[in-house]
Amino acid sequence: MLVTGASRFVGSALCRRLQIDGCQVRAVMRRLAQGPWDEAATLNRRTQSIPKGLLAGVDCVFHLAGKAHALAEGPGAEEEYRLSNLQSTLDLIAAARAAGVRAFV
Repeated sequence: MLVTGASRFVGSALCRRLQIDGCQVRAVMRRLAQGPWDEAATLNRRTQSIPKGLLAGVDCVFHLAGKAHALAEGPGAEEEYRLSNLQSTLDLIAAARAAGVRAFV
């Protein structure tokens, strides 16, 4: 299983539950942190593309990462929100398809 947004509240709870259920968990987060997962990778979608191999051997992606707070006023804020939520999700779906991932939540 691959969980994006793994170091945040919902993500870490999901990772813990998946491990209790006997799943291998690969966690993805912006800043490396300790948590209930077997592997951890950092990824900042504002500055990085999805690394090759991130989805290797993954059968299900739980995509929890995204910008959740209110859209800030100012130039570029709408584009940042779009990149954080829409484009990064579309890119992850495409990478998951290419890697043969069977489920995307």
